[in-house]
This record gives sequence, structure tokens and C-alpha cells, in this order.
Amino acid sequence: MKPSTPRTARTGQETSRRKSLFAKLIRQSTDPVQSQSIEPEPAVFGVPLTVLSVDSLHSESLVPFIVLDCIRYIDDKVNAQQDEGVFRVSGNHSEMQRLKLHYNSGGSREELFQCGDIHTVANLLKLYLRELPEPLIPFADFDEFILMSEQSTPDDEAATLRRMKSKLDNLPASHHICLKLLMGLLHRISNHASRNLMSPNNLSVVIGPTILRPRTESDAMSSLKTANHVSRCVGWM
Repeated sequence: MKPSTPRTARTGQETSRRKSLFAKLIRQSTDPVQSQSIEPEPAVFGVPLTVLSVDSLHSESLVPFIVLDCIRYIDDKVNAQQDEGVFRVSGNHSEMQRLKLHYNSGGSREELFQCGDIHTVANLLKLYLRELPEPLIPFADFDEFILMSEQSTPDDEAATLRRMKSKLDNLPASHHICLKLLMGLLHRISNHASRNLMSPNNLSVVIGPTILRPRTESDAMSSLKTANHVSRCVGWM
């Protein structure tokens, strides 16, 4: 039988072990290779509008800065709205991911305005909207919007639009304002459809599924019929 280790010695060994482990964790957290491989917890992308940090929101409008910045970029860049395929042409994927990480880590908002590609910024906005856990049109309202489109006829379209407006006016404030700003941007882009080839219908097709989608993807959503109703609803907005 081995002689037992005195309690004070065991305590000293445990303290040394903990100090060694703590020092190792500190080294790992500050090591460049280690830290680059760990993406911080989402702070902007993938966070519900209603719980987004106040540091990421415009204090009066409750609109995320990422939305305001992307809209401002597209509005301010010379001829940006006239570039062919705005919101349809793919952007630079690696640059989009870099900007996403930049916003998530609380970086300077001015970084976005150094980007030289309109399609990267437009698709960054689409990515943000697509990653919202609760889309601008809440999941609970999806079926009702689709039903309004299915039941609408040319004779009662005006009544359908009034019903839709009533639903939109009762969205959560941050959702309603974001949607209103987005629709304004799409309208300004469609004004240049003769050059950018993005008519209201084309914009509805590419933007629709990011703001009006079901909670769970299904065969119904992938069907042409449902996709057409989504586009139709967004076009009415």
C-alpha cells in the first residue's frame, strides 16, 4: 500500500493544476490561429429584430443599422440603382461573409461604404433578411397572405389590398418600418427597370422568399404555384 499524500500537498497540486489549465485557456483565447477559427456569437445576423441589441439599432426607428446602411449605399452610389440585375446578380461571397462578421463583431459602419460592388451589398441585405429567425412577415401570417392571393380576383383586388394593408399596419413596429423602407428601395430600383431590368415583378421574385416564407420548408413552398403567390403578395406591398 502506497503512503497517502498529505492533504496540504494534494491541495497544492490541485491549485497548480488549475493555474496551469487557466494559463492554457488564456493562451488559446489570444493565439491568432485559434481566435481566427472561432466565429463570435451572432450579434446582428440571425438575431430576431425584437431582441436585437440597442447598439445595433437606430434609436428612433428601431431599424437595424445593417438595413439602413445597405439601403443608403444603394441609394447613394452613383448609378447603383441602374446596374443590371440589382438583387438578382450574385455578389462576392467572401466579401459578404467578411462584412457579415464585421457587423456581428460591432465593427465600424463605414466599412460597408468601402465596398466597391453594388451586388455584394444588395446580396448582403438579402442575406440578413433571409437569416432573420422571424421574417419581416411573421411565420404566423404566411398562410393568410397566401390565401389572400389565392382568393383574390381582378374584381375584388382593391378589397384584398385593403386587407393586406391592415395586416401590414399591425406588424411589430420594427418589422413594419423595415418592410416599408425595403419596399421604398425596391420601388426606386424598379423606376430604372428599362436599364437595370429589375421590374416590380422581377424584384418580387428575388426578394419575396426572404420576407414571406413558411416556418418549415415543404414541397408546397417549392411549387411554382406557391412561389407565384409569394411574389404576387410582395408585389402588392
